[in-house]
Amino acid sequence: MWPNRKIFTPGYKNIANLPLIDSENIYSPPLHIKLVLMKNFVKAIDRNASGFAYLKQKFSSISEAKIKEGIFVGPQIRELQQDGNFQNSLNEVEAAAWNSFRNVCKNFLGSVKVENYRDIVNDLLLSYKALGCNMSLKIHFLHSHLDFFPDNLGAVSDEHGERFHQAISSMEKRYQGKWSPAMLADDCWALKRDLPQANVTGGLKNSKVAILNLIMNHMENRPQKFEDAELQALLDEDSTQMQEKLAKQLQVSQGAVSLRLNSLEMTQKLSRWVPHELSERQQYRRLVTCEGLLARHEKKSFLHRIVTSDEKWIHFSNPTRQKSWSLPGQFPKQTPSPNRFGKKAMLCIWWDQTGVVYFELLKPGKMVNTSRYEQQMHSLREALNEKRPEWREKHNNLILQHDNAPAHNATVVKNTIKDLGWELLPHPLYSSELAPSNYHLFTSLGHALKNQEFSNSNILRK
Repeated sequence: MWPNRKIFTPGYKNIANLPLIDSENIYSPPLHIKLVLMKNFVKAIDRNASGFAYLKQKFSSISEAKIKEGIFVGPQIRELQQDGNFQNSLNEVEAAAWNSFRNVCKNFLGSVKVENYRDIVNDLLLSYKALGCNMSLKIHFLHSHLDFFPDNLGAVSDEHGERFHQAISSMEKRYQGKWSPAMLADDCWALKRDLPQANVTGGLKNSKVAILNLIMNHMENRPQKFEDAELQALLDEDSTQMQEKLAKQLQVSQGAVSLRLNSLEMTQKLSRWVPHELSERQQYRRLVTCEGLLARHEKKSFLHRIVTSDEKWIHFSNPTRQKSWSLPGQFPKQTPSPNRFGKKAMLCIWWDQTGVVYFELLKPGKMVNTSRYEQQMHSLREALNEKRPEWREKHNNLILQHDNAPAHNATVVKNTIKDLGWELLPHPLYSSELAPSNYHLFTSLGHALKNQEFSNSNILRK
């Protein structure tokens, strides 16, 4: 922080602390000034007149929103300056401002700084004021720091600035606004790849190459602090460790750890909630069950014989948050949180690889009990006879899959399934994530119910 000034004399440049660099070496790149002058000019011209219409016609690939904001790049500005038809489409005030802009670009912001540059800049400011342009920081900088501009601004050409903007744009698309330590290395390699073919000023090119070689030599010759195997071993021991803790154990910087994690394509993921923490015995049973089913499938496929059963609460109100455009500092739209205690009905559904076989939507608030589930088994058999006629001949080949809910495991239900001649697929305890309905059917159903509102059960059933 700069300390507060103790004295202030109007008309003099009071400096409390010496600047870091000479003021003569501080100037805004000419391309930036051109872009701002172009933006202010386009935003000030009449949008219902022929000049603005000509811009839309000439640059049809640019959206109208960008043209209204005057967002153009260097090559487009140069192309427009050489187009006499554009100047003819402007009215008298607009044409005067456009000629002043072209004059400044040619005789001040280009490779030549004429003797009467002050008059040229003042003419630009007066014509822009007559046009109704808004004063911007760069226009103020152009007016108040004329003496600091070098005689030959062509030493930093528009091409350098445009290449910089293109590189930054591609980096933003590649990383999508997310910070990554690999961005610096990515930029360095891009510079090393592009520089040999770049048509830039010799002195600037040589300085870039020298800096780049210095960076590359440092990166290639620095001692290897740790191997990926060491990092992997620490993660295998505890994958929840933070980068700072990993860096201390490996005795390297946190940035080095971040680079290696990025090269290994590792990302931090939040742990998933599971219904129950399994004991070692339960984990072993789960493993044995899954291995047995896999071995059975490899010997002879039985997936086409499976009918899956599951239940899900369907809420009558299903609000979701939505993104909305807002200005800086403006609060986004508010969406009330879903009321999990609100009105809801239980959906009981049975489906196979062909589609839904049978479903029931219970009355609001009602749940599945043993007697209801037993009755549903008989209803399922009738639905199979109607929708899957092939099951009549081989009804005893059906495999029923459901979880270990109390209503499903009741003795009465098991006896009913046995009497129907169905096979019950083994299902490990506390393994709801293994049920296909949870990650296939119900996920798609949740997307379909987004922002849906139902006033009664009949509408919900439809």
